[in-house]
Amino acid sequence: MERLIVPVEEQIPQIDARDLPSHDHIKNGLIAKVDAGRDLSFGSLVESDGGIFRYVTDKFKYDGELINWCKGLRDKVVVDLGAGGGVAGYEFARIAGARGYVGVEPFFAQKLLRELDKYIKREPEEFNDKKHIPVSVVCEDMLKTLRRIPSNSVSLISGVIDEFVMEDCDNYIIEVGNEINWVLHPFGSYINYGSIFYPRNLNVEEISEEKLTKFFK
Repeated sequence: MERLIVPVEEQIPQIDARDLPSHDHIKNGLIAKVDAGRDLSFGSLVESDGGIFRYVTDKFKYDGELINWCKGLRDKVVVDLGAGGGVAGYEFARIAGARGYVGVEPFFAQKLLRELDKYIKREPEEFNDKKHIPVSVVCEDMLKTLRRIPSNSVSLISGVIDEFVMEDCDNYIIEVGNEINWVLHPFGSYINYGSIFYPRNLNVEEISEEKLTKFFK
């Protein structure tokens, strides 16, 4: 079987991977510190269910318009900011035609790695022309990880990191937005669903809830 769980530097060759925890360390239950202007600790957060990305696994109906909406992920490495502990972001990236997936998750990285490992050992049940893609898990604060990534190199997704999670973290929110601008591939996309990170100076296409409902059963 092709090796699909790979170090992040194999997917993003110019990333500064110094001092990043290995997958072996993550398997042992590593939890990272997040310094966002106030203490964001493991006990203070609830794991995201993946938001819209969860529907990719449960209810995604193949639709050319939706896939076209995600064309900025195609053939790119997709970085999932605050990936949680499930495979929804990975499946979203895979179906959209991404080249690889990097889940950045400080608190639930052990679960994320375990679930991805189980998932990619199965044959894809839908969209059989879309094979499994390489995955990496980074157990670190997303801002620190973004600062490691070279400019103009990746696409990104972020789901349900909202005002409640990021309360009193205004400077952190601005800095994350600035770094998203810096790392985003010129032909890539940043897909945001219910997250508070809105980078400046990007061309924005808002997809209404009404429009989204047509894509799902």
